[in-house]
Amino acid sequence: MVTGDNDPLSDFQITEEWIYRGEGNCNVVLSLPKSRKILRIRKIDRPRTLIGWLIVWINDFLYWYCGKGIKEELRDLKFYSTVMRPLVGRRYTSEADQVFLSRKQIKIFEDSLGKYRPEFRKQKILQYSRASLFDDFAFIPKDEYEYLPFEMSQNTYAIEIKPKQGWRPLSEKHFPACLFCMHQYLKVRIH
Repeated sequence: MVTGDNDPLSDFQITEEWIYRGEGNCNVVLSLPKSRKILRIRKIDRPRTLIGWLIVWINDFLYWYCGKGIKEELRDLKFYSTVMRPLVGRRYTSEADQVFLSRKQIKIFEDSLGKYRPEFRKQKILQYSRASLFDDFAFIPKDEYEYLPFEMSQNTYAIEIKPKQGWRPLSEKHFPACLFCMHQYLKVRIH
């Protein structure tokens, strides 16, 4: 299912043609070349015990029954639309639509993605009911060609900008570094 800000939920169909674009700690990103869209699917930690799997199953049920996952994704997309997009600029960002993927659709992706995902990323699984659809900026629209200071070729590159807090407010001056730097240091120490 897909929803915009005011749109009702409607069916979302997985296309046969998709390309694994990459992933980070929180999301897997797939390209849908025919529609020139990016599908971003949230990830959660892979349960390690039977109780962990039971908790994931109950949590998935509650996400579906209460609509919690849909509400969380909508909250994130609202932040993107109202804060990040105006800061970066509408010309360089796209509208985002919320996508609801069924448990069956998630299973299809998980089964197919196994051969593409790096081993160290497989400690996380795809999260049921949390996904978003964006324009794929690896494809430059034809009406933008006239503004480019170079000739177009078949190869294009997209760059993801990930804003991080690299400064310390006065209330955090007692820390040895900014929170982002401390999180990165802790992540390196743990792994």
